Amino acid sequence: MKGFWKKLFLTLIYIINTILNMDLRTHSRLHAWKDVTVQEMYVFLAITMLMTGNRRLTTEEHWSTNPFLNSPIYKTLMSRNHPEARQPDGPVLSKINVVINDARTKFQNLFIPNQKLRVDESIVPFKGRLIIKQYLPNKRNLFGIKLFVFCDVDTKIILDFIIYLILTFEEKYYFTNRIIYMDNWYSSPKLFDFLASRGIGACGTVKKTRKVMPKLSTTIHKDEMEPSEKMDRSTGLPVMKPELYTNDMIGIEKVTKWYKKLFFHIIDLQTHACNSKKLRCKVCSHLYRRRRETRYLCEICKVPLRVTCFRTYHEKRYLNV
Repeated sequence: MKGFWKKLFLTLIYIINTILNMDLRTHSRLHAWKDVTVQEMYVFLAITMLMTGNRRLTTEEHWSTNPFLNSPIYKTLMSRNHPEARQPDGPVLSKINVVINDARTKFQNLFIPNQKLRVDESIVPFKGRLIIKQYLPNKRNLFGIKLFVFCDVDTKIILDFIIYLILTFEEKYYFTNRIIYMDNWYSSPKLFDFLASRGIGACGTVKKTRKVMPKLSTTIHKDEMEPSEKMDRSTGLPVMKPELYTNDMIGIEKVTKWYKKLFFHIIDLQTHACNSKKLRCKVCSHLYRRRRETRYLCEICKVPLRVTCFRTYHEKRYLNV
């Protein structure tokens, strides 16, 4: 993964530094710009991640001299105006195509998927003017950039993603005997026939009003139903869904310029595993009565422990020390 970031940063640095060598206005503060380095890009990315836990109304407030807003650490890492640069003109995705293409290549080469796959949508909220912005009346965020994300069901690892397309990233899985799970936005007899003709199975909920929709056909799952997490408002009871679907179709659902939001959304796709739930050390929380978090778990005992507490816990449990 580190090689991926370095390659991406080198490409971005070349683009940024080339753009800033163009003609600037007489009083532009970009005349004071210094060429960006790979190390500075790492620092910039670290700062943006750190800011999510220390929110301000604007980015500039993190560098404020006001004692109520001041965050001294940012000043020691980077000046306030350093991250800003003039953006290039071009096609709608030109400002972020480098990140999109490199991230997709990394996802596609990272992992050989299992038999069960799924496709779902991921929304990047955005209300500004943008030709690829979608209106989503049934979603919590009414406006945004829609991404289709392709995942492995068993491991939840992302295999590919695209912006408002679907069939283009399935071609590499033709005639591999894999199964794609999807919701009723995608499901249709025409699509399922298309996938079946190319050696791909499909499973998903459907809309009754869709054209040429037959009755339920059980092909890759049994005709057994089980309660889902969704509740029926009229009866107050759980909605019943096919057992296999509820087990395998888990939704992927998780201002600024749109391309910045999309950039950090792509970063989140790659770093979601780093934000896994933190556990409390069994020894520190109970023996010393103080809260200590850990990411480690004893594989045999299934107990969360800090590295320095492994020996203490097992001596107390098995040797009564």
